[in-house]
Amino acid sequence: MKGLVLKDLLVLKVAMKTVVPIVLIFGFMGAMSGSAYMTTFASVYAAILPMTSIAYDERCAFNRYAMTMPVKTRDIVLSKYVTGLILAVAALVICIVITAFSGGMYAETILTAILIPMFYHSFMLPVMFKFGVEKSRLIVMVTVVIPALAIGFAEEAGVLDGFITTLASFSPTVLITGLVCVVLAMYIASIFASIAICKNKEW
Repeated sequence: MKGLVLKDLLVLKVAMKTVVPIVLIFGFMGAMSGSAYMTTFASVYAAILPMTSIAYDERCAFNRYAMTMPVKTRDIVLSKYVTGLILAVAALVICIVITAFSGGMYAETILTAILIPMFYHSFMLPVMFKFGVEKSRLIVMVTVVIPALAIGFAEEAGVLDGFITTLASFSPTVLITGLVCVVLAMYIASIFASIAICKNKEW
């Protein structure tokens, strides 16, 4: 699997020439404004790159070629998840270095910048393995944008006030622990789902 991760990183080397400056820009913006959102966005932006890797694999039929070698389907799937985490953590480290002297980096920010990419991968990667890159873009747009709009309208209408009040009654430690457990459970389930999808797929 190490070779597959290295392959993905080398394939994405060209894309990284664009991503790294963007991550640096958001890192500096986060340091200057004290915004945790900028740091989180930088990690999420970097975590999108495995999707580009899947698109490259589809274009050159790499997975079909990989099946002729002693490579397990499980390794192909895991390499995408590992690559995504490596890139998300690398972006986070860059932001931490930039904000080290600003006092704007908190444990909650670091945790969020890891959990959100994991949540994104949990949903996105199985969909891409199942339907391919092109079809997945529309599917993700529909399944992400519509709920986001619905939540926004519900918040404006005050429907979520009771839910928010209930969450506020819990201690931060309980909320963070619960969030970590939920995301980890989704991430593990996503890996097994992706492996099952790929084992039944004709490359």
